[in-house]
Amino acid sequence: MRAFSVMPRRRFGFLLPVSVLSVLLAACMGSSQSEQPQSGRFIDSAVQGLIYQTTTVTSQTDASGRFLYRNGNSIRFALLQGVMLGDAPVPAKAVMTPRDLFPGATASDPRI
Repeated sequence: MRAFSVMPRRRFGFLLPVSVLSVLLAACMGSSQSEQPQSGRFIDSAVQGLIYQTTTVTSQTDASGRFLYRNGNSIRFALLQGVMLGDAPVPAKAVMTPRDLFPGATASDPRI
């Protein structure tokens, strides 16, 4: 009767596939800053109840004038549905004021 020979064990043979899988999972699970919602504020004084719209969300500002946006998004504000503030969507940022809604407007502009 002949004994079966035992194959030599590969101690680190699994390391490469596990490493590759880990990197792929991290890449899939990670998200860039533009994908994470950011919190901004619309202030003239705190402005509650403004309707705002970005490419990803439509909602209203809270009691502090807070709204959600993603980096790189444009935003549009409205007093009521269809009563827009500003001429066109503008780049969203952490602190927005009426002046941001009218690019190029001066402090004496009556729209502000």
